[in-house]
Amino acid sequence: MKIKTKFIGGGLALALVPLVLSNSFTSYKAGSMAEEGLTEATEQLLVSQRQALASGVIDYFEVIQGVLLTQASNPTVVSAMGDFKSAFSQLPSVTDSMKSEVKRYFNGQFAPKFANKNRSSTAPVPRMTSTLDDQSWYLQYQYIANNPAELGAKDEMMTPQDSTEYAQFHAKYHPYMRSILQQFELYDIFLVDPNSGDVIYSVFKELDYTTSLKNGPYAQSGLGQAFKNAMALNQPGQAALTSFASYLPSYNDPASFISTPVFENGQKVGVLIFQMPLGRINTMMTQNGQWADVGLGKTGEALLLGKDGTLLNESRAIVENTTDAIKAYADAGIVSQATLNRMKSNASTVGSDMYKRLVQTVKEPQILHYVKNPAGVEVIRAIKPFSVMGQDWYLLTEMAESEATAVASNLRSGLISFAFILIGIVAALVFLGVRYFAGLSLMPLMKLTSRSEELASSHGADLTQKLQEDSADEIAEASSSLNRFFERIRKVVANVTEASRESEQATAHLGELSSAAMNDVADQTERT
Repeated sequence: MKIKTKFIGGGLALALVPLVLSNSFTSYKAGSMAEEGLTEATEQLLVSQRQALASGVIDYFEVIQGVLLTQASNPTVVSAMGDFKSAFSQLPSVTDSMKSEVKRYFNGQFAPKFANKNRSSTAPVPRMTSTLDDQSWYLQYQYIANNPAELGAKDEMMTPQDSTEYAQFHAKYHPYMRSILQQFELYDIFLVDPNSGDVIYSVFKELDYTTSLKNGPYAQSGLGQAFKNAMALNQPGQAALTSFASYLPSYNDPASFISTPVFENGQKVGVLIFQMPLGRINTMMTQNGQWADVGLGKTGEALLLGKDGTLLNESRAIVENTTDAIKAYADAGIVSQATLNRMKSNASTVGSDMYKRLVQTVKEPQILHYVKNPAGVEVIRAIKPFSVMGQDWYLLTEMAESEATAVASNLRSGLISFAFILIGIVAALVFLGVRYFAGLSLMPLMKLTSRSEELASSHGADLTQKLQEDSADEIAEASSSLNRFFERIRKVVANVTEASRESEQATAHLGELSSAAMNDVADQTERT
């Protein structure tokens, strides 16, 4: 390898190796610091969102509790309780045709919708109808089976096609009760007889309407528990809340109930129960679909979980693209097949048990990193247990780790790209610079090399030519030494040339003398 090539390679190595090392360290350090800062900022965002939403849920339930207690002492509600109880016990006899129509409703409308929402189970219609009494058959016929309103809109009918006292009271009180439900976005409102446990009035008119919460088909449900809780309260201004749990009349969707006793003249005359609205809670938790506006970016979300991990609002993925979300849940292999089937049927994650395992390990607020959510995405997650009216809940906020650190990744990529550009520019400049200065510095050496090649050639060399000695470096010193060597060679050659000439002259003189001697010998021979 030529010295010039070595100079260029060495120059590039000396310039680029430190540059590459320094840029690599700078990129790594800057990226790490940025990632750490962004992760911390994301944690703070998720914690603040978690705190704010948990407070919002608590405040909302306190508002509903306030509405419940206010309505329980409202003269209109107290009067309705008495009137409905009286009219409930004086209903006409039920006919077989009425029972047949109610059964037809159970099997023809409720059961198919239930099966569609719960693919792994069927509606237990025999159990739901086996304990219905005459009042239940009659009122469920008038207000549900014979109600012309669509399924899910039975509350639209004010007065059925009969002239009972109950129908008159329904026409009187239903508009007011329905306005309360709509104003506060409740799911349903119930008035319950404290003695029989009969649901003597319901706004929404699901199949729990008219049934007994003491010995009817839903006595052991959340609604039945709400009735028992209220019956255990003996003072006005007290309320009790049940946790969200699967509720059969609402097609096994999660339901929670808040209840209070109704007093008149110091006597407990009934129980007022509100079924809590999942829609309002969902709107609150999903930020009305405006996740990015509250700082949750493209992947952040907030989820409210019941004490058993039941999801009480829609996941962001299911809201934004239901098909892709369900596919992601299926591909991740974390969600059970039964849960996936329910998601597909309802296009909803509400009521799923995707986070059941998670809540079993959470006893205090936590921030978790690089954990996979049910869709298989690694997230930063903040989760906090909290209580509302004695019921345990969990508030979870999370964001994809890739989004949280995206700026750091972009910064690192940008620094690496800049480093490559810088290294390319420096390499070009170093190459040109080293090549120029190496050529300039090695010019005497190149002449020296040329003279050496000339000496080594078979054509001889001009020893009168001298190497350049005007630079103050080692090459000039070598050139000077060689010039002196060449001078000595020239002298040797000159001496050899002179000696050769003299030898030739002596040889010629000796030849002349030999010729003369031989001539003398010849002459002498002739004379004798």
